[in-house]
Amino acid sequence: MSRHGPREVPVTDLQLGTIGGMEDRPLAFTLPLLLAGICAAQQPAGLLTGMPPAGVQVTTLGTGVESELIARIPADAYRGIGTYVPPASHRLRGAVILLRDTSLGDGERFSVHVYLENGTTNLPTINGGDAPGTTAIFSAIDLQTPAGTANHDVQVLFGNGIDVPIGSDLFISVVYHTPGLVIRTVGGSSVPGFVTSLFDACGAGLNTNEAFAFSHTGGGTQFGTMTSLGSSTIGWQPMIELLVDGSSGVAVASRGPGQAPTASFYSGLHPDSASPSNQPSRHDVPGYVFRSNGTIGEGSPVFLLGSTQPFAFQPWIVLSPGNAILHLSPINLVGLGLSFVNQEGIAQILWNVPNSPAVRGLEVRTQAFGFDPVTGYAASGAAARQRF
Repeated sequence: MSRHGPREVPVTDLQLGTIGGMEDRPLAFTLPLLLAGICAAQQPAGLLTGMPPAGVQVTTLGTGVESELIARIPADAYRGIGTYVPPASHRLRGAVILLRDTSLGDGERFSVHVYLENGTTNLPTINGGDAPGTTAIFSAIDLQTPAGTANHDVQVLFGNGIDVPIGSDLFISVVYHTPGLVIRTVGGSSVPGFVTSLFDACGAGLNTNEAFAFSHTGGGTQFGTMTSLGSSTIGWQPMIELLVDGSSGVAVASRGPGQAPTASFYSGLHPDSASPSNQPSRHDVPGYVFRSNGTIGEGSPVFLLGSTQPFAFQPWIVLSPGNAILHLSPINLVGLGLSFVNQEGIAQILWNVPNSPAVRGLEVRTQAFGFDPVTGYAASGAAARQRF
């Protein structure tokens, strides 16, 4: 197999509050000024699958008026979210950002910016001293929520789409222009025995000080502080969904018998499966949720592949017809399970990990592939890494 290209085969000013849960259904709305040039329907990538996890409360984060709250989608855990664009990018169509209005009397104003990663730093290209949006690859300025509603699922479309280089973290930020707006988040912790409804406890595999949220504080023209909102004790995952054209998929973990799997960056990407477990008597079951998003029909088989090798530096195979890309290394590639697309267009595959001390520190990368026996179309989800 050629290695020269894919082969085509036919806490400053930090505000933390608790809002209990998601029991009051949020209002969903689309920002009409962003709809121009969009032809295809946008579908969720699945990052909010099972979010928040059962028993975990939703929290909120705010950074103060005219400051920026930045969410990170890690490329070291996900490769290939969105439609493959040769030679080495994936196209995203938009995002859904879950916001909370703490003052219902009037609409709140905000802006959204999207950044790529600065090299391999796990940080956005924007520097602390720069004003928000300075190095953004997309910006939506001075948006407004409707008045009188607490929770908003704000859909922001990225014009004709943005292309994210394979291996680059993606950063999405919200700049609050009025004081009543915050972003909904899920808190997480990898501290052994740290059981509380405020945090999604995970296994030991979370890197020390790995952050999924940053505050970029200042005001007016005075900026200079970029603060990581993650540590070895606690951190936060802003609740943001990515929108794609075509199929998608995410890594998940079930935290107990009968519990729906969650794609949380904490327990979903770092299942508590080793022995002894981080949390008393827990043995998470890892898995994958594939979303056909209309690309392949109900009943189509979906295969889950796994590898303990690092992600491939570039796509190995492009399956045609379709746009299914293999991001796993083909070395020692194994099958982990089979499922079928259900009426909702979803296929879920769970796979068991031995409850053993040898599991601790293990990294497994998975990716699902679906095949429509009627059309011959091949579809794939993103490649994901789970660390135990």
